Amino acid sequence: MNIKKTFKKNRIPLIAIAGGTASGKTTIVQTLQKLFKDQITVIEEDDYYFDRKHLLASLKKTNNYDHPDAINFTLFIEHLTALKKGNEIISQQYDFISKRSSQGPIVTPQKLILADGILLLAIPKLRELFDIKVFIEAADDVRLARRLERDHIRFTRNKTKLKTSEIQDTLKTWFETVQPMHNLFVRPSRHYADLLISNNHSHEKAVQVLASFLKGEIEK
Repeated sequence: MNIKKTFKKNRIPLIAIAGGTASGKTTIVQTLQKLFKDQITVIEEDDYYFDRKHLLASLKKTNNYDHPDAINFTLFIEHLTALKKGNEIISQQYDFISKRSSQGPIVTPQKLILADGILLLAIPKLRELFDIKVFIEAADDVRLARRLERDHIRFTRNKTKLKTSEIQDTLKTWFETVQPMHNLFVRPSRHYADLLISNNHSHEKAVQVLASFLKGEIEK
């Protein structure tokens, strides 16, 4: 089960930071992680993609990363449940360049656990684990612009700029899989959120709102 020793008896608050791709949730979570340092544990849905060799042929063909079938939710739920109970886990990691999944480092739960992902509120068994559910909202055109910038960083690594063909690939993926899956699974899940945060411009306001909330939870 990849579960290590138990070191706390009480359940640890588990908080979902959900939202569409490129809504800014990961940047927000990373900023919060720096602010609170060893007081919060972060676990990312993106690390639980299946190794591509294990995917259904239809998903391999479309390269659809935004459909629930692309993610190992069984393992993700197992790990979140363990962390919430105070257990350490041996985490999962996914490499978007090699498209391979592998075992990651040991993760230890702290005072709060933050999960980051597009489908956190769209999967009933996953959704029911969270004590607080946050949804980060951003307009579609804003998310697309951020997605182009993110793909530059994630997929090109040492290149100075995206090639025209790479921009076309990002746009093709956006219109064929990302946005349709957003409309089908992600956007409807916002209705399950306890807190909706608009993030069309600077991430600072969203960080301030969440930082204030997390500080109150930690000090309880």
